[in-house]
Amino acid sequence: MVLLVVVGLSAPTGALGFSQSMTYSDAVNLSEQTLSWRFKDAYTNGYGQGFRCQRTSDSSFRCGVGWFIGDLDYFGKVAPYFTDEAPDGTLYWRC
Repeated sequence: MVLLVVVGLSAPTGALGFSQSMTYSDAVNLSEQTLSWRFKDAYTNGYGQGFRCQRTSDSSFRCGVGWFIGDLDYFGKVAPYFTDEAPDGTLYWRC
């Protein structure tokens, strides 16, 4: 069993073309992108991926995540959020 804490990593950032309000599906999608980036094959080749997300503000969620690969269990938390810290006001996401 492996305990993961993914909050605070420098995950990929991307410019967004939608409103600043994050939806549940946005949270799951961004969490999947972050886990795929951070854990590479250990995530993409895993199975039983599960997400349980809860809104923490209009622009952020906190998600419990977990998956299996071989006889290893991975679980932890991811906190996707939108930020408009870019000088030009472009909306970005972080996780």
